[in-house]
Amino acid sequence: MHQNLRLTLANRLIIAPAVALLVLGGCQANTVDYSVQDFANVRIMNFAPLQAVNMDVYFWQDGQSRPALVQTNAQAKSLRYGGGAVYTTGIPAAQGGTLYHYAACITTTPKIDAEGTMTLAAGKKYTLIITTTGGQNFTARVIEDRIAAANADTSSTYVRFINMQLGSPKLSVRVNDATTGAVIDMVNGSHGVAFNNNSDYVALKTATDTSFAFFVTQTGNPATGVIARLTDQTFTPGNFYTLIYAGDPARLPRDTATTDTARAQQDNIRLR
Repeated sequence: MHQNLRLTLANRLIIAPAVALLVLGGCQANTVDYSVQDFANVRIMNFAPLQAVNMDVYFWQDGQSRPALVQTNAQAKSLRYGGGAVYTTGIPAAQGGTLYHYAACITTTPKIDAEGTMTLAAGKKYTLIITTTGGQNFTARVIEDRIAAANADTSSTYVRFINMQLGSPKLSVRVNDATTGAVIDMVNGSHGVAFNNNSDYVALKTATDTSFAFFVTQTGNPATGVIARLTDQTFTPGNFYTLIYAGDPARLPRDTATTDTARAQQDNIRLR
C-alpha cells in the first residue's frame, strides 16, 4: 500500500510517501522517506519596442524536452511592449540552483527569437526581460529580484534602475532634484547604467504622505537636461521596486522630457 502525505509550509512542499517493505519470513513496519521540494518565482517583461509585436515566452527544466511552441504551453502569452506578466510561482528549484532553458517567440509563431538559460534558486524571485539590439534582433536577460530580509530597514523603500532604451548613453536617476538629488546608478561599483543593464538597489527613507520624483539624466552630465521623468510616486516601506526607462520616442509626446508635470500621463518611466 502507498500513501502520499503532502504538507505545504510557506514556499516548501514536504512530500512523505509511505513505502511498504516486504521481508521474507515476516512483516516490517512502513518506512517514511521525507524529501523537500523548494520553489522559485519568475516574471517576464517585454521591452522590445516594436509596433504591434507581442511575445510568448516558454521555459523548461534542463534535462526535459522543450515543449511544443504553441501558446497553450507558454508561461507568458501575448505580452505587449512595456508589459509585465505576474510572477509564475511554484517552479521547482534547489537551494543551490536549478538550470532552466527559455525561449521567446513573437506571438503565434513557432520561430524562436531569443533563447538562453537561467539558474533559479529556491526561495528567490527573478525577472526575464526581452528587448532588441535593433530591428527584430531580439535578446533577453535574467536578473534576480530582491526579497526583504527579516532584518531589513522597514522605514526605507529600496529602488533600482534598469536602462532598456536602445541607443542611449549610460544613464543615472536622480531623486527629487534633476541636478542635486540622490543618485541611483551604481553597477558593480561604477556609476552609470548602460543599455540592458540594471543598477544596485538604493534605500530611500519613506514616511506617511511622502512622494518622490525620479529624473533620468546622462551619467556625469546632468546639465544636458532631463531625458525622462516619473513624478508623484509613493511607496510602501520595506519593499523593493524597479524603475525602467524604455521610452519609445515614436509613442511618446514630443515635449515629455521638458514639460514639468506631476501627472503620470506625461511620464515615460515605468515602475514595477
